Amino acid sequence: EHSLFCTDPMKEHLKREEKKYLFFMNDFSQERWKSAALKNAYALMKQHKYELAAAFFILGGKILESARVIEKNMGDVQLALFIIRVFEHTSVNVRENTITKEWIEGRLVEFAREKNDYWLLYVAYKLLDKTSDIKKELANVANGSNTAGNGIDKTIGSTLGEKWLGFCGGFEQEHV
Repeated sequence: EHSLFCTDPMKEHLKREEKKYLFFMNDFSQERWKSAALKNAYALMKQHKYELAAAFFILGGKILESARVIEKNMGDVQLALFIIRVFEHTSVNVRENTITKEWIEGRLVEFAREKNDYWLLYVAYKLLDKTSDIKKELANVANGSNTAGNGIDKTIGSTLGEKWLGFCGGFEQEHV
């Protein structure tokens, strides 16, 4: 087993890679392997390896947990939404997808309000099919009523809500 090209550290690395390969060859629809994936996910969380933890949560069937890790620990709310939508793709209508709906209402809307992210707020309300609430919500965010008070006067906020809604409506007509 002498080789000019395979050093001891390289052999150790190959052994670790082989273990990963063998682990990923298992059937994650079985409870045994789902449980193993979840144990690994929690261990990876403790090691602050959030990308891998999120992936293992997905293997373990915990899509919402994966989204929470992505949002809270990686700071990527849009990737979290994407993950949820991909794995709960049974319907185009978000109202029928309970995990997606709960997450949008519980986290995405709040995140968009906190960040004064008008586009993300618009997307959230559009996905929830609450188009009648969009103008009011945009005006509220612009007025600072859902934030730490950004000092924009109510008239400006209302106008901003109307202009933003007009932009979004035009965007929809042209691009959807």
